[in-house]
Amino acid sequence: ARADALSEVAHSVDEAVASRDLVAVAMAGADANSIALSSAADLPPHLCAVVEPQAAANGFCAVEGDEADAEFARVVHATAQRLAADFGARAGSLLPAMTPAETSQLLELIQPPIEDALEDARQALGAIEPLAKFEADHARLLRYVDETLALARAITAAVSEGDRESLDDLFARSGTVAATAKCDFTAAFHPLVAPVFGFNAPDSC
Repeated sequence: ARADALSEVAHSVDEAVASRDLVAVAMAGADANSIALSSAADLPPHLCAVVEPQAAANGFCAVEGDEADAEFARVVHATAQRLAADFGARAGSLLPAMTPAETSQLLELIQPPIEDALEDARQALGAIEPLAKFEADHARLLRYVDETLALARAITAAVSEGDRESLDDLFARSGTVAATAKCDFTAAFHPLVAPVFGFNAPDSC
């Protein structure tokens, strides 16, 4: 199923490139990344690491360490995997060469699934009781999701209203929200949210 889905998306990319349709290229690329990560998350960790080695290096495939067997850790990590696939893969799909009209067109396509992903994450994370030592981290993660969802909705509204001036500010604020949250988590919590934040990059806290 993974191979078939990726093959279909690759065909869509080829068609979009041939027609020089940047929106279709970006959308197909986002779909490909989302499918690749979603399907990898469903695999056993050792197979996930084989098909997505770069993601695995950033902690996408498994929770390592003392918390690996805790239900709380599994839920948080699985939610982070889904966010990386359904939110992260689409949020990074804008292309520098796009015109303002193309950017708006793409945002109209990607914002609904982005908001759905954040709403699903909020529900999943809000339904679990954190381990005592992770109470502050859990609260901070919920705050990150709430803030990011609010900004996603604001982006959707700005696109709908044709408010191009607000978009750059909203994108910048989204980046700041993520960077700030990343640096607020305790080191012990990093493996649980690594699929979204990654802690192996040079800019890690």
